[in-house]
Amino acid sequence: MKKVVIPYFSNGIKYTSPLLGCGAAYLIFVGHPLWAGLLILLGAIILTTAYVTEIDPVKREYRDYLSVMGFAVDEERSSYIAIQKIIITKKNHSQMLNSRSRSRQLDWSMFTATIVFDNNQTLDLLTRNERSKLLTEIKPFTETLKTDVEDQITAEPFHVDLSKY
Repeated sequence: MKKVVIPYFSNGIKYTSPLLGCGAAYLIFVGHPLWAGLLILLGAIILTTAYVTEIDPVKREYRDYLSVMGFAVDEERSSYIAIQKIIITKKNHSQMLNSRSRSRQLDWSMFTATIVFDNNQTLDLLTRNERSKLLTEIKPFTETLKTDVEDQITAEPFHVDLSKY
C-alpha cells in the first residue's frame, strides 16, 4: 500500500502550535484547566490534520480522505481494475494586487500529478510549484504502482524518464 500524506495546515501554523502548549501550561498554572484543555485540543488538531491518499495495488482500491486526529473524515473509497498512467498537468495562475500608488500582477504555475484509472476516473495525487519537485515526489508511486508518467504540459504529451529524478 502506498500512502501520500499532505499536511492540512501550513508550516507556519504548525510551528506556532507549541505556543498553544505554553499558553495551556500558563492557564493550568493560573487555574483555568478547561481553557487549557481547549488549547491543547486545538494544538493536537493542528498537528494531526492532513489529507491522505492510500492506494493498494494488491486489493486494487484507493482511499482519499481528510484525517483529523487519526479519524477519517470525508472519505472517498473506490476500486479499480487497472491504472492507465499518471499525468502531469500545468495550471497558470494570476492575481492582481492593487494599492493606491500602483498595481502589480503576480503570475505563477502549479503542477499537478493525476492518476488515470481504467474507467476514466481520476485522482489528484500531488500539486507543487516546481515540476522537478513534483516528479521527485511521485517517483515512489510509479515504482510501486508500475505505471508510466505522461507530461501534458506542452501541446504534445510525452513520456517522462524518472531515472533523472
